[in-house]
Amino acid sequence: MKENAIQKILERYNQLKNIRIPWQGHWAEISDYIIPLQNIYPRARGGKRTTYIYDSTALRALSRLAATLHSMLTNPSQRWLAIKTNPMELMSLNEVSRWVQAIEDISLEAINSSNFHMKAQEFYLSLIAFGTGILFLEEGQDPNGPALIFKTLPVSECVIAENEKGFVDVLFREFTMSARNVVRQFGAEACNTKILELADKRPDEEIKMLHAIFPKDDYNKFNKLDKPYASVWIASEWNHVLRESGYYEFPAFVTRWSTAPGEIWGRGPGMEALPDVKTVNKMTKDILEAASKIITPPLDVEYKSYLTPLDATPGKINTRAKGATPVQPLYIVDGKAIPLTDSMVEKIKQSINESFYYDAISLVRADRMTATEVMQRVEENVRILGPTYSRLVHEYLEPLTRRVIGIMARKGALPEPPPSLQRYGAKVKIEYLSPMSRAQRMSDVAAIQRALSFVATMARVNPDMLDVFNFDETARHIADITGVPARLLRSRDEVDALRQQRAQAQMMQQQMQMLKDAAEVGKIASEIKL
Repeated sequence: MKENAIQKILERYNQLKNIRIPWQGHWAEISDYIIPLQNIYPRARGGKRTTYIYDSTALRALSRLAATLHSMLTNPSQRWLAIKTNPMELMSLNEVSRWVQAIEDISLEAINSSNFHMKAQEFYLSLIAFGTGILFLEEGQDPNGPALIFKTLPVSECVIAENEKGFVDVLFREFTMSARNVVRQFGAEACNTKILELADKRPDEEIKMLHAIFPKDDYNKFNKLDKPYASVWIASEWNHVLRESGYYEFPAFVTRWSTAPGEIWGRGPGMEALPDVKTVNKMTKDILEAASKIITPPLDVEYKSYLTPLDATPGKINTRAKGATPVQPLYIVDGKAIPLTDSMVEKIKQSINESFYYDAISLVRADRMTATEVMQRVEENVRILGPTYSRLVHEYLEPLTRRVIGIMARKGALPEPPPSLQRYGAKVKIEYLSPMSRAQRMSDVAAIQRALSFVATMARVNPDMLDVFNFDETARHIADITGVPARLLRSRDEVDALRQQRAQAQMMQQQMQMLKDAAEVGKIASEIKL
């Protein structure tokens, strides 16, 4: 790579890094109080990370919401991915439905057999706490290993930029890697003499690395592999390029919980709850100190009043000098205010839980709820989390699925599309069947139930009203919304054939009944004596 291209990359990184600086203060406090496992500022590895935490309400709320999002969006025990054709009529063709089913099975199997679910949990924690989560997908190169390799990138290591449509298409990541691993990953021929010397003499010494990913058009199409996205690895201490390559799809799924106008980094529940979290930790600390002073107050002891050092151990005898004043508390702490303080702490804890959508993810509010109440509760939850879900689909699920399918196609793991798709010029679209997606569509089921209930009542007076409804399509629509597997449903041709058989059987039965009735009539007629 030319020297001026490297300089442009480094200059752009520094510009984007300056944009990130105001956010680091927010992230540092969130890391201290809400998600201590992620260090924003460098700390000693293995060091204590809960110095500021006296109340764990926020930590539990964060973990609960992250687990809920994982189960509602990418549950490993459910089929949350579906592929459909446009036009939909082609889905009734057996060759098309089998091909679609194969694509879904192979893609989900590749995801479930990788480390996706382990890293997805880390991704959701970062997304909720910091407002931005970054999941990175590399293509596995080992033929005996997984096809997909996922990594969760700390926001403190990354800088990003959006394209004209508001989607992130630029990512720079600065981090450290041991000299030994640099040589193993990039090969000795790509390393300079400094790196090779470190790998030989001090193999575990950390080297500062910069990985830049951006559209190839940003720098005069210098990407020699002619892929849509350029990838440049630089040992930034020496501005030495270790590798130039590229990606067919943008490999980092940078997802924001929500964004303010003019901002590229996200804001999430963790940032919203931070004032309450800091307050409740301070109040809890004060309550603990007050309780400690009540139980073990500081003592007022007269000089040389005791012949031996005081020992507060239960049952211990302390010998006091004759005439000396007995030991007494230095001051009396009034504990009457503690219950009032406890009440205030509970209100703040409730506010923290509300910031993390505790009510929205807790379906049952009472011991007993009717089916209608549950349905209304689901609709309410969807309204609350709906905007966030839509953003997750566009910034997380869609690019994730497209990259997975692209990787599997390049590995030759996907079957060729059937001729009918090409013949009709059909397009393939991706749908998501996660519990959250189904919950959003359950309002359709509720509307159908209410309409059929009203119509069924009025049809007692005028049965012709039922002709308005196409009950076959209604049944298929409900099955699709509720997630019934396609293999459990008969195709339209199979239904037509079944009905023809049933109609023929009924016709034969009627004919046999008519013959039987005619025979009975003939028998009766023959027995009549004229």
